[in-house]
Amino acid sequence: MPGLIDAKVDIGASPGALSTFAAFGITTVIDSTSTNAESQAMHLAISENPSLPSYFATGSAIGPRGASFLGTFPFRAVQIATTPAEAKIVVAKNVSASSGARFIKIIVDQPGLDFQTIAAAVTAAHQHGSLAIGHASQADAYKLALDAGFDIVTAVPVDRALDAEVVRGFAQKSIGVVPTSPISRKQSIWQITRTMTLLMPWLR
Repeated sequence: MPGLIDAKVDIGASPGALSTFAAFGITTVIDSTSTNAESQAMHLAISENPSLPSYFATGSAIGPRGASFLGTFPFRAVQIATTPAEAKIVVAKNVSASSGARFIKIIVDQPGLDFQTIAAAVTAAHQHGSLAIGHASQADAYKLALDAGFDIVTAVPVDRALDAEVVRGFAQKSIGVVPTSPISRKQSIWQITRTMTLLMPWLR
């Protein structure tokens, strides 16, 4: 049986958690909410014990100042970017040797970053050879993520169902979706179910 991948974890600086993942057959984890410092601590722990699962991280997410939705989704820290130029600088910092981010996490929910800043961050991530992960819990944010060229989107819309055109766009561009349903459940179980019902035929 191949190893399992947990594509959305939030474990901070908790090396002991990796042993638990390994015990359940998980050989790779992707952390997209912990801070740069926490991610660096985890990389150090793994370097000292190669039997632990592979650990990939985004470092601190890139987002707007004073985001109102951060109480619902557990971002431990947010790196502020208000312009495309600032977004490029933050991405470069995250992928530097000291941070070691293999993915770049960008908050797409609105009100928040404007499209030009979001797109600049995605482009910069790709230029550095990293995948861009978007956080989107709104239908309109999914459309922004599609247009900006994200590789992966986490969470699902909790405000309304996705338009069929957006669903087709995700399928055509092979954009991965990580639902994170337990976190989103506090918003709307029905909406999550409805969205995933629409997505599944296109994501098979």
